[in-house]
Amino acid sequence: MLTQSAIIIAQKIFKTIYNQAIAEMAVSSPFIALGKLASEIKSDSAEEDYRWLGTMPLFTEWLGDITVEDLKDYEYTIKNKHFAAAVGIDRDELEDDKFGLIIPRIQSLAFRALMHRGRQVHDLIVNGITYLAFDALPFFDDKGGLRLNDNLLVGTIHATAPTIAQVTADIDTIRQAMMNFVDDRGEIIGLAPDTFVVSPMLERLFREVAESTASPTIDYSSGVKNIFKGWIKQIIVDPAIPSADANDFYGFCTDYPIQALVFQNRQERETWLDDTNKNVNKKLVFGADYRAGYGYSLPQLAAKVVAA
Repeated sequence: MLTQSAIIIAQKIFKTIYNQAIAEMAVSSPFIALGKLASEIKSDSAEEDYRWLGTMPLFTEWLGDITVEDLKDYEYTIKNKHFAAAVGIDRDELEDDKFGLIIPRIQSLAFRALMHRGRQVHDLIVNGITYLAFDALPFFDDKGGLRLNDNLLVGTIHATAPTIAQVTADIDTIRQAMMNFVDDRGEIIGLAPDTFVVSPMLERLFREVAESTASPTIDYSSGVKNIFKGWIKQIIVDPAIPSADANDFYGFCTDYPIQALVFQNRQERETWLDDTNKNVNKKLVFGADYRAGYGYSLPQLAAKVVAA
């Protein structure tokens, strides 16, 4: 007989298993690394207003009243959504103490929870040429109109036969472009990409560029120092980049106070055990849910390089 006290104990055990899995799997998926490209911003309502993204403060000599920039006339809100997932547990499994059958399902639920934030970030990145930023223009876009910077660049990486030389040339291109990005007043901000998101097809070439001690464009025995090693902090491999875009890549500046992408956290992940139907279909449901929104911050903090 499955008593209410047994269900309460089971819920505590499942929650412990779930939380342990969250802690142990913290670095086991590229989607977890992707998720960290988004700044976490706390939310206390159904949506949050990000008009302030259009105004960057600027220090000037204090000769009179301090210039306080008003919020620009943008309309950019990120709405919170409710996300959830659950696994079914047979009542007989609990009564027979078949935890060996239950634990892997709970661990899988935890793994998918960790992946979810990264999947949402992936969606923002690969759709950045159509999804809109705060200025009502695609996040990755050419210079023009309200957009003072071109963060949609054309590279040299060949669509079918990429080379080390092409990769280093395109890293140079994106670095020079981002270092010249300006704020809303036309002042150079001085940003540089330190993290690159690439497809599995480009992983080996980018890791050679980022991790080799000697210059990857010269014979490795030459002893010439690899300058790229000091520039690149991290290579993130996104296995879900569409095959048609496999030789495109993305650069991010992660040293700014806010990241290029936003994870708006309204409610932390919570777990629960629903035993409503235990006497109807012998099923209990263990699940987790959270409320959050995802969106863009400053386009100056990222750029996309499109393959030749």
